[in-house]
Amino acid sequence: MFKVYIAWLMQLFYPTVICIVSTGWNSASCAIYLPSILITVAEFFCFLLFPVSVTNGKHLCFIMRVFASTVICVWWLQRRLFQTTNIFQYIHIWSSLFLGFFGFLLWVVLPFLLYLIGLQRHPRPQPTNDRVPFLWNPSLMSYNMSLKMILLGMKMFHSVVLVPFIEEVQIRNLGFRFMTLWLCGQSSTGGSDWVLDVSLYKFCWPSIIIISLGFGCCHLRYEFEWLAGFLYGVMIQVVAVKDRSIVNAVLVHIVTNFCLNVYIFISRNFYLW
Repeated sequence: MFKVYIAWLMQLFYPTVICIVSTGWNSASCAIYLPSILITVAEFFCFLLFPVSVTNGKHLCFIMRVFASTVICVWWLQRRLFQTTNIFQYIHIWSSLFLGFFGFLLWVVLPFLLYLIGLQRHPRPQPTNDRVPFLWNPSLMSYNMSLKMILLGMKMFHSVVLVPFIEEVQIRNLGFRFMTLWLCGQSSTGGSDWVLDVSLYKFCWPSIIIISLGFGCCHLRYEFEWLAGFLYGVMIQVVAVKDRSIVNAVLVHIVTNFCLNVYIFISRNFYLW
C-alpha cells in the first residue's frame, strides 16, 4: 500500500505543481488546475475509504477527471507555447511510430527480463493491490452494457489522447524547462511565462534524470513499473529535446498508450490502466 500512496502523491503534486509554478502561480493557472487537483484528492479518499466492491464513486471521479483534463488540454492549446512556436516543423511520423511501439514493448517485456535475471518474482506484472484490477475489469462492473462501453470508451480516450498531451506539455516541456533553468544555468527573459523562454533544445542530463525519475514514481501499479517509467521517460525526453518539438513526444506517447490499450483488452490485464 505504501507504493500506492507514493504514486497518488506524485500524481497529485508532481506535474500540477511544476506546471502552476512554471507559469508564475497566476490566477488562470490556479483556476484551470484546481478542479483536477480536487478530483485527484477525491479519487484518493474513495480509494482509501470505500470497499473494493464500491466503484461508483471512483468511476464518477474518473468521469469528472476526463472533463477536467479536456479543459486543461483546450487551455494549453491556446497558450503562448502553441502561438509563437512552429510545433509542426520537426514532426517525424515513422520514427514516432517506431519509438512508440518500442516504448510499448519496454512496458510489457521489461518485467519478464527482470524475472529472468532474478530481480522480479513473477514473469508477468503483478498489481500492487487488489483494487485496481477490479475497478476497470468489465466483467466485474455492476453496470449495464451501455454504461460499461461509455466508461471504457472514456478510459481509452483519456489514456490515448488526453494523458499523452497533458503529460508531455507539463513534464517533458514545462518540467524539463523548469529543472534546466535551475540545474544547467540557462537564462530566461523573465516574462510572465518565464519558463517557456528557457530553451527546450539543449541536453541537460541532470534535468532529464530528475524529470524521468519523477515520471517513474507516478507509475507504481506493479513491481518495478517505476523502472519502466524511468527508462521510458528518458527516451521520450530525449526525443523532445533532439527533435526540438514536444509534438513528436506526444505522438510517441499516443502510440505507446494505444498499443497498451490493445494489449490490456487482449490479455485482460486491466490493472495496467
